[in-house]
Amino acid sequence: MVGVDCRFRELVWPEVEDLLVETVDIVGDSVRAEASSRRDDVTCPDCESAGARVHSRYRRRLADRPLDGRRVVLRLLVRRFFCDNTRCRRRTHVE
Repeated sequence: MVGVDCRFRELVWPEVEDLLVETVDIVGDSVRAEASSRRDDVTCPDCESAGARVHSRYRRRLADRPLDGRRVVLRLLVRRFFCDNTRCRRRTHVE
């Protein structure tokens, strides 16, 4: 799957770093991909502290530009992280 991941990512989202494309399927008139982040930690947008404790996960469904005349749908697994900086007002943030 690593080969498919690299080729698909470079073709469709070359500017996105740390993206792991888990599956790619053609369903009817659309290309459906499931992906998640490869990062171990993310930076809080308020205090810029790195955090690695995951609060929760959920899937977002995003539509992208057509590929070979087919609609592209991305199901992205998104993680919400705790901000462990006690001086930061933000308790959680999304990657």
